[in-house]
Amino acid sequence: SARSTYKKMGLPYRRGFLFAGPPGGGKTTAAKIILANAAAKPLILSLTGDINDSTIKFAFNEAARETPSILLIEDLDKMLESKDVSLSFLLNLLDGLDTCEGFLIIATSNEPEKIDQALLHRPSRFDRVFYFGLPGIEERQRMLTRRSQGCFSDSAVKEAAEATNGFTMAYVQEVAISAVLQAIHENREPVDNDLLANAKKLKEQYRSSQKTSGVLPAIHHAGFQPNGGSQ
Repeated sequence: SARSTYKKMGLPYRRGFLFAGPPGGGKTTAAKIILANAAAKPLILSLTGDINDSTIKFAFNEAARETPSILLIEDLDKMLESKDVSLSFLLNLLDGLDTCEGFLIIATSNEPEKIDQALLHRPSRFDRVFYFGLPGIEERQRMLTRRSQGCFSDSAVKEAAEATNGFTMAYVQEVAISAVLQAIHENREPVDNDLLANAKKLKEQYRSSQKTSGVLPAIHHAGFQPNGGSQ
């Protein structure tokens, strides 16, 4: 909506955002909300077994042809690990967008430390980094309450929220969902112990699958904060 202002001030009407943080923290969800609500053509480039330079070029060409547009690149770090994807080719595509108007790129990354610095630390490629941290206890408690739909007592929800410290929000909601489903499968009403038992079970699973989070310094914070706050 500020296109005329960009033009008046001589600014390129294009931006690049990187959403970084551990898996399940809401990066892709936030990006898709933007795609769904912006007055722009949405395009999504996902990691697939046959991703290559030609696939990426086609996505960029479509986005440039359909401006104003938003191109979401999911799992950028893993995409660049593909033997069929060239970093220099992607850099050339990004640098070639300087003359394109109405173009927004949003990339997500679980492990930004694996991404080449040439891609990250030059404005006009990715201008802003938004870090999606882990939810605090208040956010975890609200999610458990929302997903359980009043099936468990407040004290059980609070205890489960405390037990899920360090969980991403995807794991937090799975605690409530799996607890309710367990009762459904056993043809009975959910009880508090279902929630607490599943919190313990998911904690063991989460510990076994947890990866080291990225070390890229955040320029802005988005979503859930490690100290329990949210923005």
